[in-house]
Amino acid sequence: MAHTTNAAEVSTGPVPIVLGVTGHRDLREGDLPALTDEVRGIIETLRSKYPHTPLKLLSPLAAGADRLVAQVARKCGVGVIVPLPWPNGVHDALRHRTGDRQEFDDLFDRAEQTVELPLAEGVSARDIQQSDQARDKQYARTGAYIARHSQILIALWDGEDHPDSGTAQVVRWQQTGVAAPFAASIGLLDELENGPVYHITTPRANRSSEAKEVATVYRYPASDESDEVAANRFDKLWRHIDTFNASVAQASPALQAQSEQSRKWILSEDEWAAQPPPLRSLFDCFVLADAASIVFRDTTLRTLKGLFVMMLAALLCYEVYTHLFVDIWPLLLVYLLLLGGVSLWHRRSSRAELQAKYLDDRALAEALRVQCFWRMAGLSDSVVDHYLRNLRSELDWIRQALRATNLVHGGHQTAVAVGPDTLNVVRERWVEDQLKFFRKGATRDEEKQAWWHRRARWLFAAAAGLAGVQLVLHLVTGHLNHVLAVLVFVAIACSALCHEYAEMQAYSVQAKRYDWMRSFFETGHQQLQALIKAGKLAEAQAVIRELGQEALHENAEWLLQRRHRPLRPPQV
Repeated sequence: MAHTTNAAEVSTGPVPIVLGVTGHRDLREGDLPALTDEVRGIIETLRSKYPHTPLKLLSPLAAGADRLVAQVARKCGVGVIVPLPWPNGVHDALRHRTGDRQEFDDLFDRAEQTVELPLAEGVSARDIQQSDQARDKQYARTGAYIARHSQILIALWDGEDHPDSGTAQVVRWQQTGVAAPFAASIGLLDELENGPVYHITTPRANRSSEAKEVATVYRYPASDESDEVAANRFDKLWRHIDTFNASVAQASPALQAQSEQSRKWILSEDEWAAQPPPLRSLFDCFVLADAASIVFRDTTLRTLKGLFVMMLAALLCYEVYTHLFVDIWPLLLVYLLLLGGVSLWHRRSSRAELQAKYLDDRALAEALRVQCFWRMAGLSDSVVDHYLRNLRSELDWIRQALRATNLVHGGHQTAVAVGPDTLNVVRERWVEDQLKFFRKGATRDEEKQAWWHRRARWLFAAAAGLAGVQLVLHLVTGHLNHVLAVLVFVAIACSALCHEYAEMQAYSVQAKRYDWMRSFFETGHQQLQALIKAGKLAEAQAVIRELGQEALHENAEWLLQRRHRPLRPPQV
C-alpha cells in the first residue's frame, strides 16, 4: 500500500515514534467518550513534547480497543500501520477477526501501509482456515510483533492478568521484551529491549468486575530502579530522536547543499528512479542522516581547530608579555580573554553536543546505508539485530530510530527476488564505493599521522636546539636571552599541540581499521563479482549480508573509539 504523508507531518523529520495498541474488544458503550479523550490526550502530549517527530500507530484493527485508538489516531493526523496475522489470501474472511467488517475495511483502506506476518513454523494456510488454535497462534504473533516494534504501547485494559488474556500477555511482552521470531539473531544472554505501557484503565462489558474509573497509568519496565528513572530514560531517548528530526527538518542551507551531494554519491538518477517507493524513501532517510553527520563533522572539526589556535595564541601572548614586554599589560589581558574564550567556546559546543550529534548521526547514517543496500539486494534482515548491541544503554535511540524508520518504509514486507543486474548495482554503488572509501581512508590517515608526528618531532628538535643555543649564550653573556626563551617555549608547545591533535583525531587507529576493512571489502568484492557472473545469486546475497555485518561492527568500534576522545581544549 502506498505511503502517504499527513499534513501534520510537513515540518517534522523522518524518524517516527511508533505507538502500539492492545486492548479489550468488549468496551462499554458509556466509556467510549472517556477512552477517546484519554487516547487523544496521550497523542497530544507526545506531540507537544516531541514536536519535530512524527507519530505512527501499529494497530491490527480488531474490534474494540484497536479500532478506537486507530480512529482517534487518524483524526489526530497519526499514520496507521496495520499488521495482519497472516498473508493476504490465506483466510480473508477472518482478516477483520470480529466486529463490523465495514468498519474494519474503512480503517484498513485508509491505513498508510500493511504488514503481512508470515505463518508460524508448522502452520499452513489450511490450518488457519480450519483451526481456531492455529489462528490464535497467529494472533499471538501479531501481539508479539506489536510489542517488539512499538516504542510506546497504549493498552486499553482492565488490569486483570487472566491466563487467557491476550492483552495482558502483550503488556508483559512490552515491559519485559520479546525475542523470536522477530529478533532471531538475539543471543541467549542478550538483554531484550522493552518499553513503557500507557495503561488506560478500561472496564469490560461482559464481566461483572468492580466499576473502575477510566484513567491513564504509566507502567515502566521493572528493570529500572524506579518509575522516575525509567521515565527520564525514555524521555531522554525520545528527545534524541526529536533533536535529530529537528536538525534535518529545519533544512539549513549547508544541510540542503550536502543532501544534494549525498544523494548523488549514493545512487545515480536512473538508479533512484528504478527503486520502489518504500526503498526510495528509506534511501532519502539515509541521505538526510549522512548530510547531517557531515555538517556536524565539519562544525566539530572547525571548533577543535579553533580551540587549538586560540590556546596557542593565548600561550604566545603570555610568553611575549613575561619575557619581552612586561610593561604592556594588555598582552596579559588578551591572554586572559583568550583563555576565557577557549573555555566559553568549549562550554557552548558541549551544550550544543556538536560531537555527539556528529557521531550519532554518522552511526545512524552508516546503519541506514547497510539497511538500504540489504533491502535492494533482496535481504529482509534488520540491521537492529546486528548493531550496537554492546552500547545499548547509551545509544538506544539509534536502534529505536533504525527499527522505526525501517518499519514505516516497508522493511517488514516480504522480500522480493532480485536478479543479477540489481546485485551488480549493489556491488558497484555500495561494495565498490566502500572499498574505495576504505582504501583512500587508510592512505589518508596514515599520511596525516605521519605529517603531524613529523611536525611534532621537528618542533621538539627545534626546541632542544634553541635551548642549547640559549645555554651557550647564557654561559657566554651571563644573561637569559628572552627572545630565545619565547621561541623555545613556542616550539615545545607547538610540538605538544601537534602530537595531541593527532591523538585526538586517532589517525593511527583509524588507518589500521580502514586497512583491515579495505582488505575485507576487496575480498568480498572479488567474490561477489564472480558469484554474480556465475549466476549464484543466493551465495552472492550471503556475501552481501556478511559485508553488511562487518561494516556495522566496524562502525560500532569506530563510534566507541571516538566517544572516548571527546571534543575538548588542548591539555598543554
